[in-house]
Amino acid sequence: MSGYHAGFASIDITPPLGTPIGGNFRGDYASRGVHMPLQANAMVVHHGETAAALISADLLVVTEAMAADIRGEVEQLTNIPCAHVMVAATHTHSGPATLELVEGSRASNDVIAELSRRIASAAAEANNNLKRAQLTIARFDEPRLSFNRRLRMKDGSTRMNWESLNLDDIDGPLGPTDPQGFALTARHDGRIAGMLVNFALHPAVLAGDNWDFSPDWPGYLREALHRYAGSRAPIVYVNGAQGNINHLDAWDPRQGRGVKEAQRIGYVLANDVASALAAESELDGPLRIASDLVMLHKRRVAPEAVSAAQTRLAARGARAVAGQEDGIPEWYFDRELVEHAARQNEKVVAETQVIRIGEAVLAGLPGEFFTEFGLQLKQESPARFTLPVGLANGALGYIPTPEAIVQGGYEAQTWRYNQFEPDSGEHIVRSTLNLARSIYS
Repeated sequence: MSGYHAGFASIDITPPLGTPIGGNFRGDYASRGVHMPLQANAMVVHHGETAAALISADLLVVTEAMAADIRGEVEQLTNIPCAHVMVAATHTHSGPATLELVEGSRASNDVIAELSRRIASAAAEANNNLKRAQLTIARFDEPRLSFNRRLRMKDGSTRMNWESLNLDDIDGPLGPTDPQGFALTARHDGRIAGMLVNFALHPAVLAGDNWDFSPDWPGYLREALHRYAGSRAPIVYVNGAQGNINHLDAWDPRQGRGVKEAQRIGYVLANDVASALAAESELDGPLRIASDLVMLHKRRVAPEAVSAAQTRLAARGARAVAGQEDGIPEWYFDRELVEHAARQNEKVVAETQVIRIGEAVLAGLPGEFFTEFGLQLKQESPARFTLPVGLANGALGYIPTPEAIVQGGYEAQTWRYNQFEPDSGEHIVRSTLNLARSIYS
């Protein structure tokens, strides 16, 4: 057996009712109930003198400030260096709002501080559960659940698959999906002690008409895999490069939302994982971690575009957010564009991070990266298995491809969650690949 020691843990992080829910624009953000408890699930791996921790939390995003607090707390509790800790959000749209999009839509500082404390405690508990472990990895393919949400219309325009569209007007999707997922499993004395699952798909099945806390479909993935494992072995779900990927099939009129659809997705993926374990590969080799900082520039906007937005805002008068399941109202984009123009010369430092476990690499992406970037990482990485981990260590927002910005549509709009120059994703992927190559050289 290899020289790995691994430990897992799961912590309930459900905040008090009334805490704002993030993920959709609403007239009322206050949570009203709990559909399923929210969790932080952690995996800690030791090999020789090196240790690494990965924590996944049922949140829309983990902001840079939260990530810094969590990683610092993990270091104090475990002596695992901050730079060896990766913390990611599952991106459930039914979790507490850790990012403010409009006034009053963010959880309080006290709630966020308590969330950070609990998330860090999951890594500490996982570190206490360390045992000598066999680590394996399995690859699976699931092409039936994910769809590129950007659609090319026959008139040349770009629309989103959540809009009410005439199917005869659709030419096709404006990008690929990534059907490939991974399951990294740890066994103590032959029994599954925990598992990490990686798959790129928005957990936005429960949308703006839901006011209950829920992990969305990842909760059902964990529920089904708990049954398979025969225990309460923690399941660490990490999203992939899912910025332009959701579950909506524009060509299927039966396509739904709600609890049943979330359950269907989670159970299908769990079955994929269980089936893939029949052909898993044992991991062996060093544990290495590397990180880097990348300077990003905010997107420049034309003065005439700002002036036009100001004119439209003046003509419309005051506006309030109304409940809606997807997208953002046009008046809000206008307001954001005007505000962005005042800060467009600012620069932002983004962190890239990779964790190598033998022939597998976990590549942290600090935002919602388009799936093309995840595919590029998999293709060009020196590792046999490369797992893009989206929404890791920060919340840059959407990182679309340069082509998508030219094509227009939702992700071409400039606002606080989509504000960087078109080449930003390329810079981050290049940094991530260089890190992966450095820990394989």
